[in-house]
Amino acid sequence: MINMLKNKVDFTGVAVLLLAFFVAVGFKAPTMRQQPQWYGVEDTGSTPGNPQNQQIGEALDEEPTGDCNTFPGVICAIELDLDGGTPPSTVHEAQQMGVTTGNSRQRQ
Repeated sequence: MINMLKNKVDFTGVAVLLLAFFVAVGFKAPTMRQQPQWYGVEDTGSTPGNPQNQQIGEALDEEPTGDCNTFPGVICAIELDLDGGTPPSTVHEAQQMGVTTGNSRQRQ
């Protein structure tokens, strides 16, 4: 009888520990990663192509189309992976901050 009770207690203890583990893991807040976002870019310098003169503007609703969808040319949009951070003011600043810069679009 004592042996049977001891086995039941051991099994119950293991079951409680497993349940506590799965509850702790299951209720962990999910970390959602934002998708890269397209931003408008205006090249304000006298020498096109200098990242220090490429001002990052507002976020675009969708991938650029129309005249801002060619290559090569003057940059007009860039895809940034900010992961919830604030957008930098220039492409050069984005590169210095280590922001992942994806595709870019140009216009002629």
